[in-house]
Amino acid sequence: MATTKKKISGKDLGIKIFLIATVVIIIAAIGFNMITSSGLLLHSFKPMTSENYSVNAAMMNYFYKTSYYGFVNQMGDYLSYFGLDASKSLKNQAYTEDMTWHDYFLDSTVSQVEEMLVLAEAARAEGMELSADEIAGIDETMASIASTAASYNYPSVSAFLAAQYGAGIKEKDVRAAMELSSLASKYSQKISDGIEVSEDEINTYFEENRETYTYVDLRQFSFAASEAETANATDEEKTQIMAALKEKADALAACKTIAEFEAHLTEYMKSNIPEGQEITDENIANNIESTKYTNYNSRETEQGKWAFEDGRKVGDTFVVEDKEQMACLVYMMERTEYRDETLTRDVRHILLQSANHTDAAGAKAKAEEILAEWEASAKTEEAFAELANKYSEDPGSNTNGGLYENVNAGDMVEEFDAWLFDDARKAGDVEIVETAQHGAHIMYYVGEGEPVWKLSVENALKNEKYTAAYEALAEKVTINVNETAAKLVG
Repeated sequence: MATTKKKISGKDLGIKIFLIATVVIIIAAIGFNMITSSGLLLHSFKPMTSENYSVNAAMMNYFYKTSYYGFVNQMGDYLSYFGLDASKSLKNQAYTEDMTWHDYFLDSTVSQVEEMLVLAEAARAEGMELSADEIAGIDETMASIASTAASYNYPSVSAFLAAQYGAGIKEKDVRAAMELSSLASKYSQKISDGIEVSEDEINTYFEENRETYTYVDLRQFSFAASEAETANATDEEKTQIMAALKEKADALAACKTIAEFEAHLTEYMKSNIPEGQEITDENIANNIESTKYTNYNSRETEQGKWAFEDGRKVGDTFVVEDKEQMACLVYMMERTEYRDETLTRDVRHILLQSANHTDAAGAKAKAEEILAEWEASAKTEEAFAELANKYSEDPGSNTNGGLYENVNAGDMVEEFDAWLFDDARKAGDVEIVETAQHGAHIMYYVGEGEPVWKLSVENALKNEKYTAAYEALAEKVTINVNETAAKLVG
């Protein structure tokens, strides 16, 4: 049989080439997605390395996402104020004019991993390793991840990790990241534990930085023109308005005591009730309360410069004219320069988390059992500490007898805080406190700690010494950053 050859036109040839190229692109895309989902690229590229440790792109992704999730959880409902939309790609959202949110979190992750590598190298140089208990802790965390994956019906732990931290991330990557982080934290704690600060150092540092640690208490009231008064006012009329406001301010500033200041304002408010409004004694009392400015620290404002001048006395007054806002502000000194002598408090607790005991009632029932066990013991702080190590489900204190030292008011959740800072609290008090956020706490009040100012200064000094120690270590370690590999992160 004779055969014939079909002539291919230029148009047909172009179509065939296009189709072939498309097929090649599709095959390449499928291959790339398979490689990405398998984790081959993430495990082959190492964005950061030191002499003895390396962090592959999968581990970097874990650190990156952990940093991001931590930020989102911390900011909560305030996230939008930072211009960040958690439902959109970080690479398409501007952090600054020259940086995206992805860039921000990547830079943060690089800094975090660099610190880990420096500390891990220092730990290795001293023969420090993770203990059996520390490894067991990581095992428990990995088991918890597996349990969570199962509870959400993921087909595998890898599928769960991929959903949380990105395609290709495996259990071994998360474990390796945890081990590196744990070793670095262990050495970091060794540095911190070795830092000592003397009383002389604290006092010297305070005097050298007293502007940071001293405050004044002021009263402040503003006499301001309404928008209706100033909307169409001429410059001359505005001058007259300011003069009238200044006259009112000077009358208040003539007061010599806080009692006179409050009495003058009370009469002023009663005599200047806006038409159609009703102001009760309670309203006036609240307005008087709102004039209090406690723990004022700024030295940059006019009133700040005045407040911290040498020789300032209680009852002194100062008037600030704000022509831009058409207002006159009156300040009265209520308490001259001071440091915060408020005493912190020390407490031990045993936490029974509601989630671990079916519900809040189950957690409280378990707490009552443990409290009964303590009541049957020697009822000492030492006995309580032993029970905390045995039963507490607070990972932040269940290895040190449940102890939290130098707690400031407001540091803990509301119910915990209210019990701890009750004015009637005395050393040795023991009680069960339920918190909506965590569960049942068996509390043991140890006593008062350091004054707030002293603790703040001591922490600042320790931070300076820690930074110096870390920088000395960093000078001995070379950290390599592969920018090409880093592009796989995120």
